[in-house]
Amino acid sequence: MNTKIAFVAFIVLINFMLVNYSLAALDSEAILNGMKEKYADFYKEVQDITIVQEIEASSPGQDGNMSSEVTMFQKGDKVRMDTKMQMPEDAKMPQGMQQVESTMIYDGETAWMIMPFMGKVKLPETEAFKHQASVNWWDKVLGNADVVGEEVIDGIGCYILKVRNRKTPPFFNRIWISKKDFISVKAEMAGPNGTKNKMVFSDFRELGSNWKFPYRTETYVNDKLISKVTIRSVRINTGLADSIFNADAIAADTSDFGDLMQNVMNKKQ
Repeated sequence: MNTKIAFVAFIVLINFMLVNYSLAALDSEAILNGMKEKYADFYKEVQDITIVQEIEASSPGQDGNMSSEVTMFQKGDKVRMDTKMQMPEDAKMPQGMQQVESTMIYDGETAWMIMPFMGKVKLPETEAFKHQASVNWWDKVLGNADVVGEEVIDGIGCYILKVRNRKTPPFFNRIWISKKDFISVKAEMAGPNGTKNKMVFSDFRELGSNWKFPYRTETYVNDKLISKVTIRSVRINTGLADSIFNADAIAADTSDFGDLMQNVMNKKQ
């Protein structure tokens, strides 16, 4: 019996050593560089991309959800997002604010927000940096992460990367990256007041010749679903003009801002 126990213990020890050797042999920079190279190959093939998506998000203090339709245009490091947000019925918004439309433009250097009644507003540099980081986020993690394990998520084998310094976007604590395709499958980050935020990517579909794109993204706070993004369509290489990323070319109607604010104040009284 003691011999059998010793043999089993020896096998467990060998397996433990092999697993740890495998993890030690992995290089987080090699994994992230794999993502970077695959993304670079994708953009050699794709000059521009247009994505139409629907977003459902819980509304704090309201029973209903906010729903939005977002059309995102990307060309190189330039990004534009046109959003139509439908407010919940029980929000009792003033006339003219049941549906809010906005445009966010990042021209590669500066981020702008254009909204009715408010006009064009330059976003702080930190906001611009967030949009820049979201395009090539792995560059912010290179040299700043360690492989700490492996996990299978929805049948996808993943490496788990732990980020050491989270003072700059994208603020991920841990990232799950597919072993086979070098795509993000899951990400976790610490939120305010000790909350645990999690993003899960799924419904991957082929895009271009060598890239998989998540058609569903779910965001959780303390394991409670707070938003779901569903991709409705993706088009590539439609010949997007550079002019659509020019914030100065977009006019926002601010003529009724005073009346709108008066309606808001009347609602509160």
